[in-house]
Amino acid sequence: MLLSGTGAEHDPPKAIYWLKQAAENGHAAALFDLGCCYYSGNGVPEDKVTAVLMFRKAAEKGDLDALNNLGSCCLQGEGTDRDPREAAENFRKAAELGHAKAQYNYGDCCYKGTGVPRNTAEALRWYREAASQGNADGQYSCGWCLEHGEGTAKDPIAAKEMYELAAAQRHPAAQKALGCCYANGTGTAKNFANAADCFQKAAAGGDKEAAELLAACYKYGGEYLAPNDARAHYYADQYGLDYDEI
Repeated sequence: MLLSGTGAEHDPPKAIYWLKQAAENGHAAALFDLGCCYYSGNGVPEDKVTAVLMFRKAAEKGDLDALNNLGSCCLQGEGTDRDPREAAENFRKAAELGHAKAQYNYGDCCYKGTGVPRNTAEALRWYREAASQGNADGQYSCGWCLEHGEGTAKDPIAAKEMYELAAAQRHPAAQKALGCCYANGTGTAKNFANAADCFQKAAAGGDKEAAELLAACYKYGGEYLAPNDARAHYYADQYGLDYDEI
């Protein structure tokens, strides 16, 4: 409460004091939270080495968030030596115990061959597990595999459905992918009005390619969307695009 300022005055140093008290008594969640504070420099000087130490201690006590964060640190070489194999192993342990983000992360290791042999079917299995728990990255990646036949037969309809789930959670890459489904008629009828709407959301989320696709929709038009040069110029100017190159 002191750390977040919820129900109490925001006081990170005092929050750290109490977290340390609980951590010294072996409280797994306190160890994890303390690790996050050291990782980001919240209430204490940033110290990723100590953050990793806290994550390890919390993970040893069964904290799945800590196990997943430890995997990320091992993957990036933050606070410890870069070790893709250990990263994948930590993700796998947390994934098998039902941690949605770790399921996505381990799936990504399998997809890319990071710390484990590349196996797209195994990757899709874990993306599905993460997606079933509402993880937007898992939903998007599952959709990507289904659209492109990675680890499974192509299923454009199911791919679009997965993109829709992730897009509903404001996942920019999924919003762009869903826009492409409408523009290309992948898993659905072509509808450039819907495509433009999806591209606009993805562009607002920072996706530069989606911004270019948005401007193109209005420049050229398509099914259910008449060309609108003024709006195309507007979006090109808004996102710093060269109109003549679109």
